[in-house]
Amino acid sequence: MGERLEELESRVADLAARLGALEARLAETAPAVAPEPGEPAAVAEPRRPPTLEPLSFGDLAGLPALVGRTAVVLGLAFLLRALVEDGTLSPTVGVGVGYCLAVALYALADRALAGGARRSAAFHGGTAAIVGVPLVWEAATSLGVLSTWGGAACLLALTLLGAAVAARRDEALQAWIATGLATPACLGLVLATHAAVAYTVALVVIAAGVYLLAAKVPSVTWLGVTPAAARRPTRGRQIDWKAGLSW
Repeated sequence: MGERLEELESRVADLAARLGALEARLAETAPAVAPEPGEPAAVAEPRRPPTLEPLSFGDLAGLPALVGRTAVVLGLAFLLRALVEDGTLSPTVGVGVGYCLAVALYALADRALAGGARRSAAFHGGTAAIVGVPLVWEAATSLGVLSTWGGAACLLALTLLGAAVAARRDEALQAWIATGLATPACLGLVLATHAAVAYTVALVVIAAGVYLLAAKVPSVTWLGVTPAAARRPTRGRQIDWKAGLSW
């Protein structure tokens, strides 16, 4: 008799578990209950695109690793410079390798922004500017590897690459990094090489690029000027360039 009671209790418990699982499945597959007449229908909130986390350097977690990585890259750049001065590498090869290093750093900054790592991208972009801009300066002055227009073109291409990363990832800091060193470098090269036309053209193109970039990344401003297109709400991320060219 006792064994039968225990068997009966186990079967009842098994049936109760199966009934609970069946109710859970029905609750998951049941259609949404229609609102009663007179009650407003619930409106689903639109999905917002994922945004980057706020950039903050106050959190020291991971900062030593970023500083160490930057030190390694800068050490590699100084090693290239030493090899060129020592005659182990020709100036053309040294400048080419250093320029490719700066371009690769901007590519890594773009990749970091794609993963939401803004602080890592800031270090990559800053290192790219620190390596690339002085490299172009020396290549156009003391090394004599680049001509006047060649130096202006290389400096402009490197700056526009950083601006392209800023535009693609909606990251204003990358635009500030790219133009923050290129703008005074253009002015300095005008004085150092006495080639006012080439570097003035590069400076004007950089200024125009940043002005148009502000229409896509509203947080980017240059000398406090924000295009009208950046102050207007856009639809589908389409830019009204005619409005952007009006003060």
